[in-house]
Amino acid sequence: MTLEQGKYSKYLPFAFSEHGILQLRTMVLSNTEIKLEVEKIRKKVDSQDRNIEIIFRYFDELLEKQAEPRIKIGYEISKGKYK
Repeated sequence: MTLEQGKYSKYLPFAFSEHGILQLRTMVLSNTEIKLEVEKIRKKVDSQDRNIEIIFRYFDELLEKQAEPRIKIGYEISKGKYK
């Protein structure tokens, strides 16, 4: 069986077509844009992680302060006087 002339080729072409070059360019550009967006998101998450750690440290400090006994303020009514 022989190939019809021009219908199929045994070898791949050595050059890109214009359309192929445009597709390759957009793919490369979109990959770099995606990488930049991922980096932005990572930086944002890292800064938020640091802020969350600070908030939890403050919570721990507040909980430790509440464990200490408080000084009572105000009037004290004796139980036997006003029954």
